[in-house]
Amino acid sequence: MSEIFLTFVTDHCNRKIIPASIIIRMKTGDDIIYIERTLAGDTAAFSVLVDRYQALVYSLVIKILRHREDAEDFTQNIFVKAFLSLDKFRNESCFSTWLCRIAYNTAISQMRRVKPVTIEINEEITEDTYPEHVDDLREIRLQKLQQSMALLSSDDAILISLYYQHGKSMDEIAEITGMSTSNAKVRIHRIRQKLYHEIKKIEQDECTT
Repeated sequence: MSEIFLTFVTDHCNRKIIPASIIIRMKTGDDIIYIERTLAGDTAAFSVLVDRYQALVYSLVIKILRHREDAEDFTQNIFVKAFLSLDKFRNESCFSTWLCRIAYNTAISQMRRVKPVTIEINEEITEDTYPEHVDDLREIRLQKLQQSMALLSSDDAILISLYYQHGKSMDEIAEITGMSTSNAKVRIHRIRQKLYHEIKKIEQDECTT
């Protein structure tokens, strides 16, 4: 991914770049350093951000488009968009949230034109309360959870992925998707309930066979 992107950057900027492998990788809190270096003309610095977040972007896009080759192509296009719009990043939210917003909008727009998550599942769970037995429940029901996840709509799958797999806060999810924070909380609670009941249904079907 980064090699493809760097080829684009080289062609676009018509300048020699430094291989990404020589850039020291640090924690995600140093994103702003690489953003500033990119804006200052060091286009190779952006490849660090590509390597850092390509898995995140791809995981969101594939949940919307549900087609591997399309998701790979759009992941590359999203980083191109982010690179060309980098001067608009205001550091008011973290870079990954800003990037997810671009990914979400791009993938949703494409979907409208053409028309392995670990989750604590329990109907009594709230976002701040997790019973001790949930870990055991997760292990027992992991396979059934994957079956239930496959039944989710694209919108539901991306919300649950943002919250559980990528650790986004409700405020960040609201920013990415354009919905209100309260609506995001309600949606995720309902999705969690839906998954819980789907798992129960699968278990009941197994008991009757």
